[in-house]
Amino acid sequence: MPEKSDGRMDYRKKDKRMRRIMAWIVGCICLWTTAYAERIMIVSDLHLSEPFTERAREWSALAEKAQDCDAILFLGDNTDNGKVNEHEYFLQCIDSLEKQTGVSVFVIPGNHDIGMHYSREDYERDYWDWGNAQAFARDTDSASCAVMLSESLCLLLLDSTRSDKGSSRSLPYGGFSETTEMWLKQVLQSLSEDMRILACGHHPILSSGRVNQTTGADRIVQILRDGHVIAYLCGHEHGFGTVKEHALREIVVGQIQAYPCCCGVVQVTEDTVLWTTEALFDPQSTVYQERKKAALDLAYRMAEGTLKGTVHEGDQEAIGWFSEVFMASSEDRLTADFCQDMLNKDACRKWREIETRTVVRDWVLGLLETPGESVRQILLWKKAV
Repeated sequence: MPEKSDGRMDYRKKDKRMRRIMAWIVGCICLWTTAYAERIMIVSDLHLSEPFTERAREWSALAEKAQDCDAILFLGDNTDNGKVNEHEYFLQCIDSLEKQTGVSVFVIPGNHDIGMHYSREDYERDYWDWGNAQAFARDTDSASCAVMLSESLCLLLLDSTRSDKGSSRSLPYGGFSETTEMWLKQVLQSLSEDMRILACGHHPILSSGRVNQTTGADRIVQILRDGHVIAYLCGHEHGFGTVKEHALREIVVGQIQAYPCCCGVVQVTEDTVLWTTEALFDPQSTVYQERKKAALDLAYRMAEGTLKGTVHEGDQEAIGWFSEVFMASSEDRLTADFCQDMLNKDACRKWREIETRTVVRDWVLGLLETPGESVRQILLWKKAV
C-alpha cells in the first residue's frame, strides 16, 4: 500500500480505514445471507474545476439519489486538468458522500486525472481507499483492481490511462499494458463459472472506432469476452451510447452536468442484471431548464459554425434541423421513424450539400443513417431457466 509522503491529502487515517473495512464486511455478510438486490449508480466525466460551487447542485442531487443505492462508480475524468486542488475537492466530495449516505464509492482514473500536475503515484496513493482497499486482486502495472460486491457479483475496475513512454501524461485515447492484460486474464480465470462480472474503465473499447485508438483495446475485448463479462461500462465521450459485439455489451455513460442530466444505474437481483438511465433533476426544475437551454444554445452554435462559409451559411431551416436532431440524440429519441422523417426533410439535403466534409456534418448524418440502440433500459443478464 503506497505511503503518503507530503501530507497534502490525509484521506487514509486509521479510524476512517477501519470504519470502511467494517462497513464492507458487514455489508458483505448481509448480502450473502439475505435475498440479494443491489443498485449501483454510474457517473462519468465530471471534469471538476474552479469555481467548484458551480457543481453544488449536482452533488446535492447525487447525494439524494445515492440514498437508494448501494454503490457509486466514478468512471474517470473526475477532474478537468488533474490539478491538486481539483483532486482535493473531488476527494472531499466523495468522502462526504460516503459518510452522508453510507454508500460504497469506487473511483477509476481518466486521462484528465493523471498528467503534468498529478502523477500516477499521486493517484494510487490518494485514491487507495476508493477501490484498492476493498480489492481481492490488484494490478502491479496500473490502478486496476477487482472487487467482490457480493458472492456472485464481481466488479473489475480497469485503469485505461496507460501513460505514453517517456511521458507523465496519459494517452488521450487510453491504453492497457501487456502486464495489465495478463493480470486481467488471471483474475477472470480465478472466478467461478456462475460469477456475474461487470467491467468498467474510462475509455471505450468497442464504440466509435476507439478499438483502433486505445492501445491494447482489441486484446482487452477478447479477454473480457473469453471471461464471460456481461458488460463493459465507460465514459470519455460525454454522451450516452451502447453497442454490442458478439457476447460483450459496452455502455458509454454521459455527463450528469450536461442535459438531460442523467446518471446510469445497474440494478442487480438474483435473476437479472438491468441497466437504466435516471434523471437527477425534475424536468420542471430550474437547473433542468437551464441545462436544456444550454444544450439548445450549443446545438445552434455548432450548426452555425459548421455552415459558416458554405452556400447555406446562416440558413435557419438548416440550423433548426440540426438542433432538432441534436436534442433528440441527447434525449434518446432517435427512433427509426424519427430518423427517416429527418432524413426526408429538405434541410437534410442542405447538410449533404456542404462542400467540405466536417466532423459535425458526418456526425449528425451518421446519427440518422445508422441510429444506435436506446440506452434507457438494457437487460444485461438473465438467469437461465
